[in-house]
Amino acid sequence: MRLLLDANIFISYLLQPDEVSSITLIVEACVVGKATLLLPEALLAELAERVIHKPYLNARIQPEELAYLVTLLRQVGETISTIESAIPAVVTVRGIGYRFEG
Repeated sequence: MRLLLDANIFISYLLQPDEVSSITLIVEACVVGKATLLLPEALLAELAERVIHKPYLNARIQPEELAYLVTLLRQVGETISTIESAIPAVVTVRGIGYRFEG
């Protein structure tokens, strides 16, 4: 499975890394190789910028924690170029599961 995650997922993970949640399970699945993390360089830049420039996040996330996660993501992720085209919406269809629209 290949995953493209939003910076908010990683911010939530940094805020509560020890909490068992769907977010920690997804991030940890990428780290241990159960899923392939697709990693656009812009995502890491957005993550760092938001943590550094938002006082609430900056007060709760240590620079070392952010640096460690970014390094780890670079090691386990598959770097991809910036996606220029529209990404199809994912919708839930009762009884069927998920499908793409667009």
